[in-house]
Amino acid sequence: MLTAAAASAQSAFTNALMNLSPGPVAYWPLQETVQPPLAEVETNYGSFGAGGNAYYSSTDAVPGAVGIGNGDTAVSFRGSLSGAFLAVPQTNGLSLPVGPFTVEAWVYPTNVNSANAFTIVSQTGPYGTGGLNGGPNSGGWSLNENYIPSHNNNNSLLGWSFHVFNGQGAAGGAEVIAPNYITVGTWYHVVGVFDGNNAYLYVNGTNAGTALSQINGAYVQDTWTPLTIGSGRGFNNNEYYGSIGEVAIYTNALTALQISNDYAQGTSPTYVATVMANNPYMFWRMNAPAYTAPATTAYPVANSYGTGNNQNGLYLSGDKPGVPGPSGPSYPGMPSPSLACAFNGIGTSATNYINLFTNGVFTSANVAASGVMITNLDPSMNLNNPVAHLTNSITAMCWFKSNPADDRYQGLFGHGDSSWKLSLSATSGQIAWFPGIGGDFDTPSGINYNDGNWHFAVGVYQYYGPASGSNFVYVDGNLVAQEVMTTAVGNPSITNLLLGGAPDYDPSGGSFGYRNRFFSGSLAHCAYFTNALTAAQIVNLYTNATGGASLSAPI
Repeated sequence: MLTAAAASAQSAFTNALMNLSPGPVAYWPLQETVQPPLAEVETNYGSFGAGGNAYYSSTDAVPGAVGIGNGDTAVSFRGSLSGAFLAVPQTNGLSLPVGPFTVEAWVYPTNVNSANAFTIVSQTGPYGTGGLNGGPNSGGWSLNENYIPSHNNNNSLLGWSFHVFNGQGAAGGAEVIAPNYITVGTWYHVVGVFDGNNAYLYVNGTNAGTALSQINGAYVQDTWTPLTIGSGRGFNNNEYYGSIGEVAIYTNALTALQISNDYAQGTSPTYVATVMANNPYMFWRMNAPAYTAPATTAYPVANSYGTGNNQNGLYLSGDKPGVPGPSGPSYPGMPSPSLACAFNGIGTSATNYINLFTNGVFTSANVAASGVMITNLDPSMNLNNPVAHLTNSITAMCWFKSNPADDRYQGLFGHGDSSWKLSLSATSGQIAWFPGIGGDFDTPSGINYNDGNWHFAVGVYQYYGPASGSNFVYVDGNLVAQEVMTTAVGNPSITNLLLGGAPDYDPSGGSFGYRNRFFSGSLAHCAYFTNALTAAQIVNLYTNATGGASLSAPI
């Protein structure tokens, strides 16, 4: 392992950071390049490649179900509102083109209650809300069962719908329904086609759709919400009951002949070749084999440098360490090459974590959870004793870049809700700092850091005396928010620290059914101090990173 001195010699920024006195208890540059074991995924066989692999987010999405009869299996979805879906992360900037496209799937319903709405496959968030940085979400598309998006309810539909959004509200998009009666225990071939103006629905090879509207204007992409299979309206909504197989997406409008041919070949061993001849952009056969969790030693180490003993972390299966060049902070005072770790932002449900942690100790994993987990915390970072915290000043910092990501509350770096955390706020792209005293302290509204650019975030808690102190938040060297605090700290029940997520939403803590506070973006150079850094020290770190660039105007 490199010594602290060797780490500090890597760049002007790391040199300035490691030369602070007192120095950091822990410093994770996140400059490693060894990849973690692959999570449980459905392989994308389309032209988009591995960036389109779909991650299992819960054991309530079960591979190995009986398929349509062509030799492939399918995935069974239990629709239990606990993460029963697959997701294609936005790490690689996935979105369908503005032009025509087609969405194709085979589905096997097991629940036809018209009071329930189900989504087969989609890339969109909650309609009217849940958009990027709190704005209305009216971008993207969805292929659904028993659901009419323009009404934002099922409207007693027993059938299928396909909706393409125009960015101006659900009522202005192209929408088509196929009000066909659905029989449980039956395979259906459902295809949504958008030709640039109109939407069409084919069921079992036949154009069965009734157009409700053509698009008013043009299709607007959703570039921040992951593509999901088995759920819709963002993560963990409209979850599907039944099985889904052979999901394909094309960047063109398939013809009626191509669609009828796909349906006719559905039960034939030549089906896969037939689909591939149509040149899919993404194609998941939904036939992943049983997943075997790798040994703990297979997960690469994220080295820490500082005064704390053995604060190294483990890169989990949803991470992509070693993102090079422009994907790391590219300022002249950063290491060359400047690396980072990208996180897929996908959590999972509690049932997936059975083999991941035992009494808070990492053992093995079979999940898509992303983040760098540190389980053997220095006592100064644990902060699980209110008395100890009330006599402590702390500083936490990291460089971060969002995708930009959807509007979920996302943990950047921290120890949880009842201890300390640095986060990206859910609705506005603000930075939220919580030192374990009071509530979330946000940067001013109207400032968006969920913008796809690298930023340097620093949270400081300055202890003044018993139950008294101040919060400070710095972004890119500027003091952007401060407040006086007088409330005592809580007592956390967790022992882990997570970079790229919230540890009380991870395998080890809480009673949450579905964990969704994972960061969708990249991190580099996270550090923790048991003192309050001064404004001058923080400015010095930032200007060393940027090569002396002047700060933007403070707020």
